[in-house]
Amino acid sequence: MHYLIDGYNILRAVRKLSDSVPPGVLELERNWLLKHLHELLKDNPGANHEITIVYDAKRGIAGPKKASKYPEIAVVFTTGSDADSYIEMALLEERFPKALVVVSDDKRLIKAAEKKGCLQVGCLDLEFHLRDNSKPKEELHIPMKPIELTPDETAQWEELFFPEGKGKEEFEGLSDPFFRPKIKKPKKN
Repeated sequence: MHYLIDGYNILRAVRKLSDSVPPGVLELERNWLLKHLHELLKDNPGANHEITIVYDAKRGIAGPKKASKYPEIAVVFTTGSDADSYIEMALLEERFPKALVVVSDDKRLIKAAEKKGCLQVGCLDLEFHLRDNSKPKEELHIPMKPIELTPDETAQWEELFFPEGKGKEEFEGLSDPFFRPKIKKPKKN
């Protein structure tokens, strides 16, 4: 899967980053995100994930796609547009949208991902999603067997649901798979 991450959006959600942060702190936070994502991917070596983190250039160093020190993670500082516009354009150009996951809490990007048919993951759910999707799914199979009630248990349930025996006749035959309850039509005035 290819994850397109709205960089500052995830830092605001996960690290409680405000809009008025000095550039030096931004650099530290961006590096923290890179390292954290790399560690998540390293913990799941069987996963085939690719990550692109997109940042608004007005908040950092402007420039095109830039390789990070981690080969599975690319970093983009947008020029001439914001991160949301860059991600929207990437969605429009994507030929296989089901292989994309947009990571943002921004309503504009959520709508764009839904429109294109991509998966959308909230910022606080990314870590869980990366861990969950890296493991092969095992089918959970719990054999169902009918529960046999004793006559006393049956009487207790009937008393609970049908006090004084009222309404019981409508549900006779529930164990029959072809049973259809009697539906009383309202009388027209």
